[in-house]
Amino acid sequence: MFALLYSPGPWPSRVETVSPWLYAPVFVIFVLVVALALGQRVLVWLRFRAEFASLGERSFISVCLGLGCLQYVPYTLGQLHLLGSTPVAIALIVVTAALAPDIYRQRHLPATMLDALRTALRPTAAKVWVAALLSLGLVLLVKALAIMPFGEDDGYHLSAPRRWLYEHRLSYLPTYTLTNTAMGFEMHYAMALALLDDAAATALHFATGVLMLLGIALSARRIGASWAGPLTIALLFIPNHQCDVIALFSRAYVDLAVGAMSVCTLLMWLLWREKSEPALLSCLGLCAGFAASFKLTAAVGAVAWLTLLLTDVWSQRGTKAVLATGLRFGIAASLPVLPWFFRNWQVTGNPLFPLLSSLVPTRDWPAEHAEVFGRYIHYYTWGVASGASLSQAARVGLVLGVAGLAVAFMLACWFWLQDGILRRLALFVGVFVTCNVLMTGLVVRYWLPAIMVAGLVVSTIVVRRMPPPASRIGWVAAALSLPALWSSVRAPSWRVEANLIAGTVTPANAFATDPFWQLWDTIHQQTEPSARVLVASFYTTFGSSSYGCVSLDRVCFTTDSQLQAFVRFDSWQAFLASLRRGGITHVVIADQQLAAGRVGFEFTAGQNEYPFCRRLVDAHGRKLAQFGHLQLYRVDF
Repeated sequence: MFALLYSPGPWPSRVETVSPWLYAPVFVIFVLVVALALGQRVLVWLRFRAEFASLGERSFISVCLGLGCLQYVPYTLGQLHLLGSTPVAIALIVVTAALAPDIYRQRHLPATMLDALRTALRPTAAKVWVAALLSLGLVLLVKALAIMPFGEDDGYHLSAPRRWLYEHRLSYLPTYTLTNTAMGFEMHYAMALALLDDAAATALHFATGVLMLLGIALSARRIGASWAGPLTIALLFIPNHQCDVIALFSRAYVDLAVGAMSVCTLLMWLLWREKSEPALLSCLGLCAGFAASFKLTAAVGAVAWLTLLLTDVWSQRGTKAVLATGLRFGIAASLPVLPWFFRNWQVTGNPLFPLLSSLVPTRDWPAEHAEVFGRYIHYYTWGVASGASLSQAARVGLVLGVAGLAVAFMLACWFWLQDGILRRLALFVGVFVTCNVLMTGLVVRYWLPAIMVAGLVVSTIVVRRMPPPASRIGWVAAALSLPALWSSVRAPSWRVEANLIAGTVTPANAFATDPFWQLWDTIHQQTEPSARVLVASFYTTFGSSSYGCVSLDRVCFTTDSQLQAFVRFDSWQAFLASLRRGGITHVVIADQQLAAGRVGFEFTAGQNEYPFCRRLVDAHGRKLAQFGHLQLYRVDF
């Protein structure tokens, strides 16, 4: 037990002899079934009565609540320094056994849902739309299950859980800044990696996307415009570079999980408007909190829903009811994120990391870095192609302009629309986008909850104004899905991904000449398992922010100077001292800085980042291998 608590264990293994088609769907179904049973237990505890919602709505809400609660299984194991494959398996067996009666009671649910689906698919247009959607879904699932050499996570979504499983705890990852915020859905990835591999993890994110689409359809039906659901879904899949939902379905991000939980809050709000029951309000708050626990930027969703709740209650019941409603919702929404605030305090000293660092002493977060980080997050994580050619003043103007457009959309809908639900949903969109823009700039991917709600508002208006039969929307939705299908199968990687999943080619053969695949293989063969690798200047070379090396079974650090301050670049001596503190033994670096101006603005650490790393390997390194631009050095300093 002592060794388990304090010594790293083996890295999570990969399933290499069985196609992910066989195990990933089974794992996903298992997680969803357990989540359904757990969520239904939560509904019982909250006194959520069956007459509050239809069977389909209750099942959807239960799955979302269950997924939110399941994150605390690996979280608790991590806090106890017991996070590993065997403890995760035992914990899930215990949870499943405890929920066995609830699971058994759902044995007739699949047949009931199939009957409901047959009824919904009676119109030919509905059959055509579902066929188009299923075709697109199959293509995206293939892309999700085929893990490519450059990695499938956004720098940390998979690599952080792999590191935590290796260390058996939710350890401090100093150069991966966002791992020190809420990481709720990454706990699901930890379960997938503990039991299977990254293909199962990506399939789980894909499944939350399917849940999100189901929630849109249920919400449209609850509004009274069923065909607005297919139209909204089709609009989401229109290919674009701002909020690429197609790409999200094939990657191990968290945005679709946030989207599913956010749609659940929408459905809960619609139910609450009809019945105003305390149980519905508590469920709404919990789902809003779970969305924030998956991605902290989604906390603005709680602010937006609170705005709607308070305006509704104020107009109907007065001040006392406003206070009671706000208090109940606020407590419910806070509960899911409090464990993460506690963990953030443990590792950084700041529960709201990276916020309030000027007031709360924060580990590896000096004031000058906080200013650089804030500037980068607000104004330079978007418009990357423009770089320094788009000044900060222009970027500030764009941020304020988009916030103004969001407010204008909200006001226009408020005064133009007669439907009270649509007017308030427009208010949600305006508040959500405005708050998000002011917090994080123009990263449109973060607006997905608001984009879905806005799409539902627009689609509802279209459906209600279209002359009968409304089922013609199905043909429109199917046609709008074709560009997404075409762009997915025309992608350069599609043939490789399809062959990998079909088993007609092995990864070793498919990527034999890929520099990253060759490099990872070399590191595994020529470095000791205890090696600690510095991944140098990947953002200003390959455009990969906080590259996590998910394919690498070694402890990694990144040098992105706009995001982290553990590796110091203010002076050469401080740089060497920080590397000694991290125990760096190897460096991965490119032979040239391919995108030197990618950050978009100049600051001391950014100017020193690549030159210091280059000087390190030239003066203190021994080259072990080079593949393309990629170089591997062993360093001794």
